[in-house]
Amino acid sequence: MLSRSRKRFVFAPLFLLAFVVGIESARACSCGPRPTVLDSYNQSDVVVILRVLSVEKAENTDGHHYVDGVRSTTMVVEKVFKGNLKVNDQLVFGQGGGADCIWTFNDKSVGHQFLFYLGAPGKLDRDYLNPEFWYAVACGRSTNMERATDDLLYLENLEKVRGKTRISGTLGGWPTPPDLTVAGRKIKIIGPKKTYEVKTDSHGVFEIYDLPAGKYLIEPEVAAGYKIDPFMVRYSASVMRNDNEEPELKPRQVAIVLEPKKHAGVDIAFTIDNVVRGKVLDPKGKPMAGACVALPFSEPREGGGGGDCTDEKGIFEITSVPSGSYVVAVNVGGTLSSHQPFRTLYYPNVHDREKAAIITIGPGESINEINIVVPSLEETITVEGVLRYSDAKPVADVYVKFNAEKSEKIDGDVWEKTDANGHFSLKILKGVKGALSAEDYVYIGKYENCPKLDNLIRQSGGDNTTIKTNLIPILADRNYFDLELTFPYPACKKKER
Repeated sequence: MLSRSRKRFVFAPLFLLAFVVGIESARACSCGPRPTVLDSYNQSDVVVILRVLSVEKAENTDGHHYVDGVRSTTMVVEKVFKGNLKVNDQLVFGQGGGADCIWTFNDKSVGHQFLFYLGAPGKLDRDYLNPEFWYAVACGRSTNMERATDDLLYLENLEKVRGKTRISGTLGGWPTPPDLTVAGRKIKIIGPKKTYEVKTDSHGVFEIYDLPAGKYLIEPEVAAGYKIDPFMVRYSASVMRNDNEEPELKPRQVAIVLEPKKHAGVDIAFTIDNVVRGKVLDPKGKPMAGACVALPFSEPREGGGGGDCTDEKGIFEITSVPSGSYVVAVNVGGTLSSHQPFRTLYYPNVHDREKAAIITIGPGESINEINIVVPSLEETITVEGVLRYSDAKPVADVYVKFNAEKSEKIDGDVWEKTDANGHFSLKILKGVKGALSAEDYVYIGKYENCPKLDNLIRQSGGDNTTIKTNLIPILADRNYFDLELTFPYPACKKKER
């Protein structure tokens, strides 16, 4: 959702998860930091190389959906690094659900090899899983063999390097920019007392053993005009993080921690080091928050160089723009909304695309001061009020939403969070019809000693539900003040986890 918070967007599809969780993994799984090879090895019952022999198809019956029509997959063991399995043993794997972080397979999987870190059958505590099947978790280090080089460098030499500290990683990401090579790149590993240097192999993988525990800076050789991409780095568990849990990252260095008798790992991708910056201002010169700026190609065709939505100061910053020529557009879709109550506008302040300025950018370049002043705005009205519980106590930090009647030319929906006193204030396009309300997802045990809420949940027929406030119809022909939205249960203390 885009309230007044900043939100980045791009034109083209993003190929992001394949490097993290593997090509055949669950489609909509969200993964946390990726553990090191050593941690994955220690936490697994079985570590093996497998080859897919066949998949068993099944019809979707009794409300059960099999991803790609596959019920199970049979694999043969080709190498054992840990566990009681033997080469040529056959294992039957259950199919993941598509969003449950369990590996899924299809007809194209047959013949492919995988390196899997596995728990024993029945170990995953999920009621819907068959305890007789094996299951591969998509998050972690299980992967196809093409991406297992870092792991295999350690696993294939386990007896020689067991017990030693290790720093390793991979350069390149997925996909690697076509003009970058990752083989033979120098990697500086800067410690508190000494700097070490290694080179990547043909797969872009590097490793070094027996370093003292401590903090290190990983400094890869970076091609001119490029920098380290922060996206991939945040998936490395060894990376040092700031108070906001973001990686400690410079354009050419990543900070990691190596613990005694442990491994540290970091996977590094590169992105173009360029930026387009500017502001979006209203007719009075005041900053406009939530206005979305895009870089369509200078020649009329699909796609472009990405975009960004302005922050509270009206500032946008578009980074890692592919080299090329573009125009700068605000509200590129032309749909009117409360945050963008104007039709498509191009820099410098023109509605006609043919009159737009063309900007050209390449690696290592910065274009600043792209300031756009919107000449006129559609009229809006103000809706203000307070959100309360049934005992009149305020509800803080919850979204109040205006749901507008559907329109092809207007996006009338608006949502804003309440403040500490439960107060809300929304700007709505004048003339739009809709209704104002708030809702809360609740479940048994979310709050302490809250019987009225628990009864409401049970009346829904389950142990969780979404409860809404009263609904207030709005015809945005005037301002509305002192509105009251109320949840049908009293304020309760949230249970600590």
